[in-house]
Amino acid sequence: MSAWPEDADAVIRRIRDELAASADVFDGLDDVRVAADLRGDDLEHLTIDASGAALRLRPQPSATAATGGVTESSPTSEIRSRRSGIARRVRLIAAPVRIDEIPLTIDIELLDAPIDWLEYARPTDSARPETALGAELRDDGEGMRGALSASIRSSDVGPLLERVTRAALAAEGLVIRSVRVDLDQDGADGIRLSARVRVRWRLLSASARAKVRLRISPDAVVTVHELEVGSRNPIVALALRAARKAIRAQVGRTLDLNDSRSGSAVRLHGLRVTVGRDLNVEARLG
Repeated sequence: MSAWPEDADAVIRRIRDELAASADVFDGLDDVRVAADLRGDDLEHLTIDASGAALRLRPQPSATAATGGVTESSPTSEIRSRRSGIARRVRLIAAPVRIDEIPLTIDIELLDAPIDWLEYARPTDSARPETALGAELRDDGEGMRGALSASIRSSDVGPLLERVTRAALAAEGLVIRSVRVDLDQDGADGIRLSARVRVRWRLLSASARAKVRLRISPDAVVTVHELEVGSRNPIVALALRAARKAIRAQVGRTLDLNDSRSGSAVRLHGLRVTVGRDLNVEARLG
């Protein structure tokens, strides 16, 4: 057997394998283009281009059904061989990609990322033989750099959340009737979010509303400054009243997007989130 990866086509096939594994979440991934250039053990470039692709969210199985088909995984499978190289340029671009007709623009670029090409003694997912081949960042990505930008029309945030939650919860019998989200800039480093959700479960219908103010620091720490929730439905309102202590406890809570427990070696720097006609996210990567 040839050493992995034997050529650029092998890298492309492996990326395509990963896209195919997500086909239970999205239809339309065949339209994503993949290109690569491999010189020795160095990946001169890898481009994953979803520009113009029309992805459609697929309804997800219920939690009970999903656990019934779990495959055995071997995250600690023995590494049979390891080869070191550099990923000179890796880029994920979508200018834009459409998710259930909603346009989303993404551009992520990584430069000079140290990587290891790995061959495992057995697949890390027993149902997918191709997972015996993989790659990972070496030395926590020391020396790499990059940038991230993403944008979506502010008025499309609610419809996108509606479609995502509808696909995820349909099998549980929970119908998302509508999701409305209003976003506003709140100073140089904050956003205000107002949301209203209407749902139906079997014969019961209910709505709930929430208002939250967030602060987002350049070093990627998100802080909840204010949080209000409510409902005109008496049952939901009673449940929220019972949970008011836990809800109040969320004020002041922080979420570090660079927390090492996330398992990602890629860190965000100079994070900036702005709201206007569009919701824009920009950051340096390293």
